[in-house]
Amino acid sequence: MGEVCEIVNGSGFKLSHQGHASLPIPFIKVSDMNTEGNERVISQSANTVDRRMLKELKARTCPAGSVIFPKVGGALLTNKKRILKYESAFDNNVMGVVPVGVSSEWLFHWLQTIDLPSLANIQALPSIKSSVVKELKIPIPPISEQRRIVALIDGRLAAARRLQSAARDGLEAIEAMPSALLRRAMADGDGG
Repeated sequence: MGEVCEIVNGSGFKLSHQGHASLPIPFIKVSDMNTEGNERVISQSANTVDRRMLKELKARTCPAGSVIFPKVGGALLTNKKRILKYESAFDNNVMGVVPVGVSSEWLFHWLQTIDLPSLANIQALPSIKSSVVKELKIPIPPISEQRRIVALIDGRLAAARRLQSAARDGLEAIEAMPSALLRRAMADGDGG
């Protein structure tokens, strides 16, 4: 992985620099991964910074298309991976993988197959070292094949989401049946 991606650790994010919502650069925290709409691509963040603040924090940004995930504590056990929609910085509880020799979507889908807890040390506070991520073996088909496979995966995932939605709707209808049957029985018995 270290040959086709740059592995980036996040930076400390002082409380005095937090709370700005309209500066030009998103500063991602693990909690932003839970924001509705950020399930796959991080398009919004609770905190933003500017270049001056980045310099003060000694933080760097990663380009759009980088894949990030929690690297410390219980959050890494959630196995979340997200793609940055915009150039962004992130805090020291997050690790980023910047694709250099692979497509961003290929990297994202491949990382979905990696169980983050299996990469963590087994100390009191689990964490993942960048050196461990660098050593992961990632298959690198030609870019055209990466795109073809990504399109296939995305199509199948969309179909699975449609099936889940239909199943949920069906389950809701089934759960509503006893009440509907009782109302009908009571209404039919009322006239008689």
